[in-house]
Amino acid sequence: MRKKNNKYLVIILLVILIIVIFVYNLFTPYENFEGNRSCELVISHYNEDLTYLNDEPFSKCKQTIYTKGVNKPDCLQCDNIVKLDNVGVCIHTYLQHIITNYDNLSDVTVFLPGSCIDDHKRTMTLKTIEKSMETNNSVFYVANYGTNILGLSNIYDFTLDVWPSTNQKNKDLNTDFDLAKSDIRPFGKWYEAVFPGIEVTAVNYMTIFSVSKEHIRQRTKESYEELIKQVNRHKNEESAHYFERGLLAVFHPIPSECLYS
Repeated sequence: MRKKNNKYLVIILLVILIIVIFVYNLFTPYENFEGNRSCELVISHYNEDLTYLNDEPFSKCKQTIYTKGVNKPDCLQCDNIVKLDNVGVCIHTYLQHIITNYDNLSDVTVFLPGSCIDDHKRTMTLKTIEKSMETNNSVFYVANYGTNILGLSNIYDFTLDVWPSTNQKNKDLNTDFDLAKSDIRPFGKWYEAVFPGIEVTAVNYMTIFSVSKEHIRQRTKESYEELIKQVNRHKNEESAHYFERGLLAVFHPIPSECLYS
């Protein structure tokens, strides 16, 4: 009789264990990449609708929202919301995340503007997330020029005086389109001063990309603290658009297998 009771006890314990595992998986808000590589989405938010974060593939990753607007993001999984001063647009947000979390980075971080599912950004966003999950590595979709980008006059001579947001909700909240001019202009001269000796051959437009912690840590935390000084003064920084064109230099060197067209 005692053996029979022990048998029933074991069965009951196994059933309880199965139920616990099922409930845990059901309510765990995000999954890891294949091979136990952790993923994290870092969203730079101003006034965009973020309800898309409730759906796949966004919901498969941990989400950290940095908001610079007056309206709290509205999404089910937005439980990690950080308020930042409204300066430097997306690149300031990304650099601040790296500086704050330098010693505790996720294995792969996907950096996205809050407007990442707008019509002209949606495809690049979904491809970046999916490729990051497939490779567990850095992913940059780029315009590949096959030569040093500073050799192209339209890149070297690039300047920007005004910039209206392409997202209508952001445009409604921020009607000031003037940019704070970079101390060094045009882009080529700025790049040579900020990234001396670094040559890159491709541009990642729209600041949608993912980076592994290994590639982030090729640069010191102190170096990122110097870089953020380029975009910490004004809500509309011309130098933020320079960073967009020189983004690969921030994480240099990025292996060619992490670049996609």
